[in-house]
This record gives sequence, structure tokens and C-alpha cells, in this order.
Amino acid sequence: MARAPLAINSPGIAVQIENSINPEIESTRAISAFVRGTIPAGTSNTCSSVSFTLIPNFIISLNLSEFTNSNDPHHTPRVVPELPEVETVRRGLHLHLSGGKITEVEIRRSDLRFPFPVDFVDNLLNRTIECVERRAKYLLIRLDQGGTWLCHLGMSGRWTILGDGIESAPGRFANGAVVGNGDGPHDWVVVSLDDGTKAVYSDHRRFGFMDYFQTSMQDEHRLLSHIGPEPTPEQLTPEILANALRSRKTPIKSALLDQRIVAGLGNIYVCEILHRAGVSPKKSASTIAGKRGIPSKIEKITGSTHDVIVEAIDAGGSTLQDFRGVRGEEAMGYFSHNFLVYGREGERCLKDNCNGEILRITQSNRSTFFCPKCQQ
Repeated sequence: MARAPLAINSPGIAVQIENSINPEIESTRAISAFVRGTIPAGTSNTCSSVSFTLIPNFIISLNLSEFTNSNDPHHTPRVVPELPEVETVRRGLHLHLSGGKITEVEIRRSDLRFPFPVDFVDNLLNRTIECVERRAKYLLIRLDQGGTWLCHLGMSGRWTILGDGIESAPGRFANGAVVGNGDGPHDWVVVSLDDGTKAVYSDHRRFGFMDYFQTSMQDEHRLLSHIGPEPTPEQLTPEILANALRSRKTPIKSALLDQRIVAGLGNIYVCEILHRAGVSPKKSASTIAGKRGIPSKIEKITGSTHDVIVEAIDAGGSTLQDFRGVRGEEAMGYFSHNFLVYGREGERCLKDNCNGEILRITQSNRSTFFCPKCQQ
């Protein structure tokens, strides 16, 4: 099997796969590669691992890895923005962009994670933004005349809104680079509206990407057609979850990260969901689902999913190193203060009547945090 070509964007920080298409984890065979590089002076970050998955038609999909601080024994891994963070961005974009007519689109490189589509700029120019929606971790900017502008934030993608009466605070990425003022070295896309508002997309790792398609074709779109139900009470029920898991022999942690089973769940929130539900991340998904009916553990996982996602969205998501709202605000991400297991290796379990110790294991090249005493 041919090895996927690799390119290190920023030594030890970003790894890019050429000709990738699907950013979500698919099934089938996986290979892993360890990537190391020279880290800029004053930092001690090292890239732990990157997992690639071979999917039909020999398309390579990237499973974004964790990046850890080798000097901190209690590090919290860098992670991709998950559904609550993307929803926070969606709300900000919807508030400031809806109703605006696009008068100018400036693209400062030919690609991000993937090349921009042919005629991408022409498809956006002179269109009115009707609303901003979300599907899983994808931002869907709805345009008049039946078009949709899709955006995925990748690891470090950020939107900043600039304009009269908008109190934005363009700042810096974790690596110190200026971001969001429209002139930063990683400000790749600048969209101007007829009311003077500007939307600046910045991404120093360039794992984000954009696309354009006709809204009527969304169910057939290569990135959206396979996605499962949203993790909300309206879409995810115990019955739907049980049926989806019955044929899955993988650990429940891995199964819940599969976007075909539940849309938008990522590593942080799955760790928290399973802890609240009292379910071991190592248990087989099919065993938990059982052969028939709705087992109590499925009900607990479903209820915990609803609660964790709603609470995280209300709190503005979690504090991620490069994540900010569309005005650059840092006063968000309060859900990280509510973590019961994630990033707490070696600390005491916070559940009532449990004196267990939080462990960290690796599953599918990702850190899993759990309490072996109260998660059975």
C-alpha cells in the first residue's frame, strides 16, 4: 500500500496530507505515522502521532492528533474545536452576517487544507447571506439563490468580525502570530459586506477548508451525506443510539466518535459523557446496546449526551488554545471549568461517593480520561 505524502507546515506542529477530501474519521484500515520536528525556541510542544485512514477510492482521511506539552505532566492536549465551540462561532456569525450582501471576497492563497473550489469567489459575490446554520462541526452559510458556503474550522480556524459598532478584539494565535485584523500573516480569507462589515478567516495550521454547493444537494454532499443525528433530544433518542451501536464491536468511546453514529461529538465531550453515564470507555458498543430493547446504559449515555452538549453550548464551549468567538473574545469556554475527567489524570474523581483516581489511556491514538471505579 502506498504511503500518503506528508508535508510539515510548521515543524512539529502541523502535518498535512496531500489530496485529502474527507476530514471525518471513516471506517477501514488505519496506519499511523510519528512526526517530529524542530520546535521554535521557547516552546516544548511535540507532535505525538497522526493517524490516517484509508477509505474507499483510496482517499486519505486525517484523524487530527493531539499535541502535548512535554514539560507538563498534567497537560491538557490540544484538540480540534468540537460541536459546542463550532455552535458558538455559528451564533456569532449568524448575528453579524445575516442579511448582509457580499461585495468582495479576497482569498490570499489557493488552498487551505484543500484547494478552494473552482469559481468559489464568483459563487459568493453579490449574494445575500440569509442565515448561518451548522451540521455536526460544519458551518453552513446559507446564501440567496439556493447556495451554501461550507466552512470547517479544522484545528485552529477562527473567524473575526470587523465593522462599525462591533467591538472586536483581533489578537494572536497561541504561536504569537497576529490574527483577525485582516492583515495578519494567517488571515487567508476576507469577506466584505455592503454595510461595511468584514469577516476575516484566519488559520495558522491550515487544517480548515471551505466549499460551495447548491443547498438542494446537501444530502448528497460527500462530506455531509454520511453524518448521523445531531446529539440533541430532538434527533438522538435511546432507540436510535441502541440500533446504531448493536453491530459495532469497537469500544463505546470509539463508536461515539464515529460521525456516522452521532454527529459532532469529539474527544473531550465523549470522555465527559461516558463519565456522567458511568460507562467504561473500554466496553464494547454492541455489548452495551444489547440484542434488543433499550438497556439502561444506553438511556444514561443518551441523557448524558444531551446534558453535556447543552451545558457546553451554553458555556461557550471549552477553552481551546487557539479558539475564540467571532469578536475575538476570551471570556468564553467556561465549560472547561466543569470537566470531571478530561485532562485530570491522577486527580481524584469528583463524583459523589467515589474516591477513584482518574486514569488516562490511549484509544485510537487519542487520550481517554476516565474513572475505573465508577465507570463500569
